[in-house]
Amino acid sequence: MLPTYLYHIHFFAHGLRHLPACATERISHLQTGEVLYLANEFQNPYDPRALLLCTEDHYVVGYCPRYIVDYVFKLKNKNSELLNVKVERVNPVPTPLQLRLLCNMTAEWHEDFRPFSSWEYQPLVADIPVTYASS
Repeated sequence: MLPTYLYHIHFFAHGLRHLPACATERISHLQTGEVLYLANEFQNPYDPRALLLCTEDHYVVGYCPRYIVDYVFKLKNKNSELLNVKVERVNPVPTPLQLRLLCNMTAEWHEDFRPFSSWEYQPLVADIPVTYASS
């Protein structure tokens, strides 16, 4: 049996500008530590892998960022009960919408899980050999 570790990441909720005014209002009433639920939005015409962030009272308050969606699906499929998303902070109204809702996610993962290791996270340029000019 592989040992388990705790994966922890902070992210800003995405897509707030696409939400109705009632969702933006609900965001302003979120409390630090409040649980957010992940829901698949398979009928999203722009991204069928979109993951909604929802409150217990069923308000959609944003989207999980695309850059972590693949990893969230992997963790969620292993055991969704070990994946938790909570409100870390709600920034006040003069803050731009894209920086309004800071979330934190924790999940248990096994030693063989390697976040940010797929091809899209690799350097654009491979190691460049260093050459020295002779004097």
